[in-house]
Amino acid sequence: MTELSNPARSRALLIGAHSFTDPELEPLPAVARNLDRLAELLCDPSVWGLAAGHLSVLAEPERDQALEQVGRLADEAEDTLLVYYAGHGFAK
Repeated sequence: MTELSNPARSRALLIGAHSFTDPELEPLPAVARNLDRLAELLCDPSVWGLAAGHLSVLAEPERDQALEQVGRLADEAEDTLLVYYAGHGFAK
């Protein structure tokens, strides 16, 4: 079995966008539930064992807030930085 990175030296950021002001973008109600469940799994010692303090969850963040958090966690991570995004994706 492949060994996972050291959770004590790693960080994770879970970002979810599930409601939108643009009427062309459908709401994604499962996103909020998925963030909570993924956070539980990442902290589970039988999965990865990431300390709760090494995990950040951003639900409905503004763009700058998400980018700031990525930068902060990238500075803290000495091994792996996991960034997970769930939501619509499109380019302007």
